[in-house]
Amino acid sequence: MSETHGWPMSAVRNIIGAAWLAGLIDGDGSITVHIIIRRGGKITLRPLVIIADYSADCKNIRVVKKLLDDWRITYRVDDGGHRLTVNGWTEALALLERLAPFLVGKKDQAELLIRLCKLRLKRLSRGFRMWLRYYTPEEIEIAVKIRRMSLRRTARSREIDELALKIAEELRSHAREDVGYGEETYHEEGEAQDSRQGPD
Repeated sequence: MSETHGWPMSAVRNIIGAAWLAGLIDGDGSITVHIIIRRGGKITLRPLVIIADYSADCKNIRVVKKLLDDWRITYRVDDGGHRLTVNGWTEALALLERLAPFLVGKKDQAELLIRLCKLRLKRLSRGFRMWLRYYTPEEIEIAVKIRRMSLRRTARSREIDELALKIAEELRSHAREDVGYGEETYHEEGEAQDSRQGPD
């Protein structure tokens, strides 16, 4: 019997890659949701999976890029090549479903974000494309719960979370199911700030 015990070598590489990347995210990454609150209490949620490597050669980022290319998961690299971000509901779900079995320290965040991604994408699967622009109280509350698991929380982050929960409570009390877009008024200093955060 071969060293892979009958498994295709590509499958073994995928398992090893997922386990390695999960360990990297546990130590030097973040799993979170970026929240922007707009005029009239309107909200945007953006899932984020962030990997940072501030070594001189960014070797880990190069390896992560190769894995994600193989898995056909899109990503963004910025901060001089030291930070890689996966966002978007489909992309975050595809990545986290691969990594969840191997995560330890951030397993709870991953499972909650998987749940949130599935809630969001369920509407798309039913053909309600326009409704992906809106958020239910449950989705907002899950997003805040994920954010509160972070060890690196600023006063501004806590303020955003409290405001988001008040909006969710108001939506529920008025038996409304969604909330849309408007002009930005309350937000953390852009998605880039969230991405610059170090390990949770």
